[in-house]
Amino acid sequence: GKIEAGQLEKLSTLSQKVHDEGKLLRLWATPEKEKLWSFLLEGGVDYLNTDRLKKLKKFSKNRP
Repeated sequence: GKIEAGQLEKLSTLSQKVHDEGKLLRLWATPEKEKLWSFLLEGGVDYLNTDRLKKLKKFSKNRP
């Protein structure tokens, strides 16, 4: 679906809290779409959870 205003801020806040505890952030059961992966990484998520490893590898190679 569509990413709503304020969701990036909420994700970034969660990520900061987790990092402040000295932990890394991984979210389970997220849709396996490149647009969402970009959003998660922008929000500070440390690990992407996927069963589509070839798709993730291609996505990773195309990121700056």
